[in-house]
Parts: sequence; structure tokens; C-alpha cells
Amino acid sequence: MVTGRDTVIIMTGTFDPITEVDLHQDSFGEKQFITVGWGKKETQFHGSEGGHYFCYDWTWVTNHSYGNATSNGAFVAVIDGDEILLTSFRGKVTPPPMSDQKVKLLAAINAVMFGFDDNSACAVLADGRLVALVQDKVGGPHQVQWVCEVVSECTEILHHWVWLFADTFVCCSGTHVMLLVRDPQQEKLILRSKAPLDSCLVSIVRTADPLKVLLQMSDGKLFVYDTAQNKVSLYNFNLSECCTKLNILRVEETEFVFGLSDRNR
Repeated sequence: MVTGRDTVIIMTGTFDPITEVDLHQDSFGEKQFITVGWGKKETQFHGSEGGHYFCYDWTWVTNHSYGNATSNGAFVAVIDGDEILLTSFRGKVTPPPMSDQKVKLLAAINAVMFGFDDNSACAVLADGRLVALVQDKVGGPHQVQWVCEVVSECTEILHHWVWLFADTFVCCSGTHVMLLVRDPQQEKLILRSKAPLDSCLVSIVRTADPLKVLLQMSDGKLFVYDTAQNKVSLYNFNLSECCTKLNILRVEETEFVFGLSDRNR
């Protein structure tokens, strides 16, 4: 649905809002907005008089912690406007729409990512800030640890965030994968380096090497981004098709990649 404020609201079949996106009409043609419609089922497009055409792709993710230790709460985070609904599935099951705890933040939330070794979480806000949340004790509530501003030309379009470790993050901006590092003195997240991508990125996952991440492209090709060398290189094999869910783990000295496609395998 297109509102009078020039935003698109995506709703479920029962008219529950999922997300609202600004159409950024000032970047269209000189005349007014014309129409909105659907391309593929995951693609939304719109245009304006003056010959400009814009296309948005939405992907749906489940924000969850890694659950790689008994002390990890195996958290799932649900975004509800400016609130994060956190539920631990380590020792019990809390059916949605209920949750174990709610954390209200400073602005609407675009994404949530989790630390690898603990129950800490980090939220990407729509106003261009990052907020880190920590637990003082296992099973306790999450509280804000720090807030910082993202220093980037296009903060609102950064996507596919991964929290590598401590103050280091990886994300994507259009045709580049980016490494950002937090400066605790300035309370800013600063771009350290970026590398170009040849096609559309679908997902980023951690590898066994904390300095590298695995990149999946829309055609199923896999690449490795080495943050230390700021280099993107082909992985040692490709998937036969793009997978909606991807993970990688190491057993002894061998890495295994697990992918879940639209056919659920």
C-alpha cells in the first residue's frame, strides 16, 4: 500500500504491517509519483514521471544467536518498530507473539546481529546508529552497553550486517562489501576498507577464521572476503542454486557448508 506520505507499507494477508519504506521521491523525476506494483514475488518497483525507474529487493531473515555453547541462550530477536523482542530457546520454548523480554531503543530498528561467543546483541537503527546490548549475567535482561554513529555516505542502505568480534563489523552497500571498526573515543563506526562485488549479494556468514566471511551471490556463487587483506576471492566450490539459509562450520580440519534452498534442502 502507498500512503499519502509517499511510503510503501507491506502487510500480511490479515493487514498486519510488516515494514514501511520511504519512497525517497526527491530522487525521482521532476514530476509526481506514478504507480507501484510487483515484479517477482520478492521485488517491489515504482517510478515517476521524468523517466526514472527504481527497484527494491526485500529479503526475509531470522535474527538469531549462534547457540554454540551451553552458556549461549540460543536467542531469537524479533523487530517491532523501535523494540527488540528477545526470546531464549536454550531451556524453554516461548511461542510467538510472546517473548522473554523487550528492549526499547532510540529509533526504528533495521537489523539485529549477535556476538559469536556470548549473548550480546547489536541493533542497527534507521537513524544511522548502532546500539550494543549485553547481559550482566546469564539469564538476565539485556541492557545498552554503547551507542555509536555509523560514518558512511549511505547509512540507510547498508545491509547484511555481521558482527565479527569486539568493535569490528562487516556489511554490504550496493556493489561493495565493507569493513567497519568502532572508535570508542569518538563513539563512531568508521569505514576501514571496502571491496567491490561482481553481482548481487544474498547473504554473509562467518567462517572458522574470524578475519574472513563467506559471501553468497544471487547465482549461487560463493566468495570469501578476507578483511585483513581487503580481498574477495572465489571459494573452493559453488552451490547449484542460491540458498535462502546458509551456514558454515569446521569439523576437525574440514569446512562444511550447509545450504537450505527454496525446496528445503
